[in-house]
Amino acid sequence: MADEREPQTGDSEAPQPWTTPGTPPPPVPAPGYPQPYGQSPYAAQPAEAPGYPPQAGPPGYPPPYQQPGEQSPYTQTGYLPAQGGVPGPGGVPAPGGPAPRSNPGMTLGVVSIALAAFMLWIVGIPLAIWSLVRSGKADASRVIGFAALAANLLMVLVSVATLAVLLPLINAARDEAAAPIPTVSVEPTPAEPSPTESSADASPTESGSPTSDAAEVIGLDEAYTVGGSGDAFWSIPGSVSGWDLTTFDDQGVNEFTRADGEAYFTTFQGVDPAYAGLSDLDGSYQVVGDVIGLSADEIAADATTTTLPQTSGDRAVELVVFEWTSDTHDGITAGRVFDDGHYLALSYYTPTESFDYAEWDAFIAQIAIDDSGS
Repeated sequence: MADEREPQTGDSEAPQPWTTPGTPPPPVPAPGYPQPYGQSPYAAQPAEAPGYPPQAGPPGYPPPYQQPGEQSPYTQTGYLPAQGGVPGPGGVPAPGGPAPRSNPGMTLGVVSIALAAFMLWIVGIPLAIWSLVRSGKADASRVIGFAALAANLLMVLVSVATLAVLLPLINAARDEAAAPIPTVSVEPTPAEPSPTESSADASPTESGSPTSDAAEVIGLDEAYTVGGSGDAFWSIPGSVSGWDLTTFDDQGVNEFTRADGEAYFTTFQGVDPAYAGLSDLDGSYQVVGDVIGLSADEIAADATTTTLPQTSGDRAVELVVFEWTSDTHDGITAGRVFDDGHYLALSYYTPTESFDYAEWDAFIAQIAIDDSGS
C-alpha cells in the first residue's frame, strides 16, 4: 500500500495520498464504493437489503439484482433446465427430449399373436381386447392390440373353413362303417323251386353245389365255428363272362355288374354285434332279412336252403335262401350267421324281365367259403 501521512492533531481535512507535483489530486470516491487504489475493488460491499437472504452466485461476482419477492433465476448449479427437457442429476437436462411413454398393452398383444399362431384364438381374442383397453387407458399406441385381434379373427375363419371340409368327410366315414350291408325294399313272395331243383326235396340245393361230394355238411341247426381270428371269406372268381368286377373287397363287399349295367351279383362278409348271441339259424334268417329289408319271421316263413363248399377240407356249409320280387326287380339272397356275429351273404338281382336262374346257378358254381383258419 502507498504510505500515508500520519494525521495531524487539529487537522480538519481528511488525509490525502501522496501525489506527483503538478498533477491534479485524484477524485474522492463516494461513500460505499471501492477505493481506486490500495485495496481490493471488492473489499467493501454494500450491505444486503434487510429481510432478504443473500443470493448465491459464482465466486468473485456480486449477486444479481432482484426485486423483493422475486425468485433467483439460477439453480444450485447456476443453470436453468432446457425448454421441454427433463432435468437430470444435479439439474442437468436429460438428452433426447421427453422420456418414452410405456405401453401396458404391448405384452398382452404379443402373447395374443403367439396364441393365434397355434390356433388358440379362443384365448387370444380376449387378450387382444384387453391389450386394446390397457393401451387406450394409458393413451399409448394400440397398433399391437389391433394386429393381435386381426390375427385371431383370421384364425377363426381358418378353423371354420377346416371344419366345413373335415366334418362331411368324418360323417361319411362313420356312416359307411355303421352300415354293415346294403338293403333293398321288396315284397315277400313264396319261394318257387328253381328249374334245377327237385320239387320233391323240401330243402332243395342249387345247381352247381357240390353237396353230394362233401363228406360233411355243417347244417343250420349246428354251430359253425372258424379257428384263428374266427373270420371266413368269400372266394370269388377273377372274371365271369358277360360280367365286370366293379367292386372288390370294399368294406367286405364284392360286386359284379352285368355288361348292360342292369343286373348285379354281390357278396357280403363281416361281423355285426346285432347277430351275436343268436343261433346260426335265427341269425341267418336275420341277415337275409336285413339285406332285402324284411323281418326274420317273414324270411323264415318262405325260406329254402342251399349249401356251398369250403375251399379247404371236405366240408360244405348250409345257407338260408330267399327269393324275392319288387315292383321293378326280382332277386335271390342267401346268408349264414356263425361264430358269435360273423356273417356271409350273397345276392343276385336284376330287372324282372331279365331275371334268369341260370345266371344265379353259374355264379354260385364258381364261389366257395374260405375258412382256412379253421
